[in-house]
Amino acid sequence: KAAGVRKGCQVDEVAGTRVASGNWLDVFQKSPMPFELKLTCGGDLNGQGHGPLSHEDSQLLRVMVAKKPYGMNVQVNKVPRVVEVLPGFPAEAAGIRRGHVLVKVNDKPVDATNWFEEYQAAKLPFTMALDTAVPVQPDNPFFKARKKDKGSKHQHLSDKQARKKDKDSKHHHHSDKHTKRESDELEDEYEQALLDAEVLEALGGNLEDEFPEAVEEEEPVPTKGYEEFRCSVEALPFGMKVAAPPGSRPKVKGVIPGGPADHAGVRIGDVLIEVAGRPVTSETWFAAMQQAITPYGLLFRRPTTEHAKAAADKTAPRLLAVPAVPKSEP
Repeated sequence: KAAGVRKGCQVDEVAGTRVASGNWLDVFQKSPMPFELKLTCGGDLNGQGHGPLSHEDSQLLRVMVAKKPYGMNVQVNKVPRVVEVLPGFPAEAAGIRRGHVLVKVNDKPVDATNWFEEYQAAKLPFTMALDTAVPVQPDNPFFKARKKDKGSKHQHLSDKQARKKDKDSKHHHHSDKHTKRESDELEDEYEQALLDAEVLEALGGNLEDEFPEAVEEEEPVPTKGYEEFRCSVEALPFGMKVAAPPGSRPKVKGVIPGGPADHAGVRIGDVLIEVAGRPVTSETWFAAMQQAITPYGLLFRRPTTEHAKAAADKTAPRLLAVPAVPKSEP
């Protein structure tokens, strides 16, 4: 404060080195003292600022990852969204919550196609930006709205929505342009729209409180057409991307080339069965991997060559032979 640094100042240089949000802390910590800081400070003392030390947007959460395992389970439905934050891990301490969407790693925009590779490749320490206000799609299996009382659903409608319903209701009863069947279909569509709006409203309220509906039965462990594969995790991060929608077995969807999982022989399509000797499911695999003390073992079920080929044949497009039509005589 005595040097004139205030909230909103942007750090431009540390010890003569130009810095950005992805490397400023590393340069700051490694520079021998004393060293010079160059900052750009605007005139708004109450502003949020626009530099590595502040939030560019009020709905963005910027965090520094200085240690792994980080305790943040990211799964993709449409976007890379946090579905689980382990208590006591750095992610929780950084303020990351269930429902946040990862949008940047070291200032590089990420999405469903590249977030895992960028996250795994980033060298500690590095920065992440998460959007705290991205609505959840209604088809996201990791988030389900709490059930509401049907009798009270109209209490949540705005005045504009209520007037629209009243207008549509009168139109339903008095219009002679629609048959009864058509009117019933319109009413059903309207009711569905109301329910969809309530789902989105509930999901947008407090995502951290919205958990998947209880899975009645976990997908059985695959046996026929699969063989066992075991490997050892010597250190984390392991470089293995796992997809585990509620009720489905955790399945490997990506392996970082040249990473520990790749060297251990893990393949895309492997189904995770045990971590450190403990059976795991879609609900428990992530915590088991993050909390186990390395080295520990993993047990997978791997599709056999014949099974994998049969599965590929089922999804491959079929070409049908169409007999030639004989030309008619003139």
